[in-house]
Amino acid sequence: MWNIVALRRFNGAPAPGSLRRWSALLVKVGTVQAIVQAVQIGTGIWIIRLTSKTEYGYYTIANSLYFSLLLLADSGVTASLWASGGKAWQDSGRLGQLLRSALVARRHLALAMAGAVIPVLIGLLIRNGAPWSRALFLGGIVGFTIIGELTTHTYMVIFRLRSQFRFTQRIALIGAIGRLLWLSVFSLGRLFAEPAFLASTVNTVVQWVLLRRRIGEHAELTAIRDPEAERETKDVVKRQLPLNIYYCLQGQIGVWLASVFGTVHEVSDIGALGRLGALFTVGICTIREVVLPAFAKTQSPEMVRKRYFQISGGYIGILSSAVLVVLVFRQQALRILGPQYSQLGAELLLAMAFAAITALIQVLWELNYSRAWIVSPAPYIVVTTALQAALFLTMDVSTVRGILWFSILSLAPSAIFPVWLTMRKIRAIETESADALVETQSV
Repeated sequence: MWNIVALRRFNGAPAPGSLRRWSALLVKVGTVQAIVQAVQIGTGIWIIRLTSKTEYGYYTIANSLYFSLLLLADSGVTASLWASGGKAWQDSGRLGQLLRSALVARRHLALAMAGAVIPVLIGLLIRNGAPWSRALFLGGIVGFTIIGELTTHTYMVIFRLRSQFRFTQRIALIGAIGRLLWLSVFSLGRLFAEPAFLASTVNTVVQWVLLRRRIGEHAELTAIRDPEAERETKDVVKRQLPLNIYYCLQGQIGVWLASVFGTVHEVSDIGALGRLGALFTVGICTIREVVLPAFAKTQSPEMVRKRYFQISGGYIGILSSAVLVVLVFRQQALRILGPQYSQLGAELLLAMAFAAITALIQVLWELNYSRAWIVSPAPYIVVTTALQAALFLTMDVSTVRGILWFSILSLAPSAIFPVWLTMRKIRAIETESADALVETQSV
């Protein structure tokens, strides 16, 4: 087993198995993340209140396609870096090799995926009433922002593997506050979609500069790229890319349906309700900061199973509590969005249920990614596509309520498949460990 105790010298990370120390670290990181997410949610709601429904509809389309492009330009690169880096997290030279390989892979993916996604973004904006000039400008902003965002995401994996919790939390806090301050500069009058998105662009550039200054302390940037690591990354990407293409369609299904079958006002309603759903990202960010690195480095088969159920079970409890809070304070939540969205009472509950289930599914997938547990997504895609075809033929997807019900029911295969995959992989490593023990005893 790797000497995880040595991890404590990096910003006081606790030794594994110490429930009290891990609980204290989770509370500490969770508190900072709660502040970060509160600022981000507040910023998002401020954008909603400052923009017209038409402008917020444009912003929602641009933001949705931006995250789709971000996901496609990863497609298993991060999973490969987590898995390989978890075995060599103490070796800065090896981390440098893995980092350089990951950056090259992401650059190639980004160029290819941008050529496919940005034209779709421009087309949807024009279909919903945006002039050509504005659609092209928003497409250019998204393309520029994705370059810096992909690099910062890759750097952050290294810092998390080295348990630089204080630094990563500081970066997140600077980013959230910086975006809010920069947005205040743009919002002196009526806010449009372009300056609203530019606030994120400037924030990404600032984070990239701060991370670049420190990354050399933990990974040798001059290290020679490892051909074997690059081959492994390519293998992971080949398995993951089809699933990510599919997930882009699924993850933004509400915006896709509203953009194609509804109007820009339906897009705006879906986007505004989704902003309140950002409440559930607090737990995801904390899990990424603390839990995923520890799960990736866990070597004992018994502890892998135990940690998986602890993480997933604990997060279900958090999500259930959050949905209950929204249920109790439904009218207050709608008043936060502003009078333009006061009629969305029933839709709010559906949107929160969808956000909670989606957040849980995301954590389940990321637990698998952290150990590079990836298999062919073909059966999962076929089942989900068949389910959605049936739903599409029987439901009205031109209304906000219909779109939300369609989205929720479509999540069933997404929730079942990662659990099945995890149980399969855990049984495999348990069997392998038992066989190795028998071999040792026989010798």
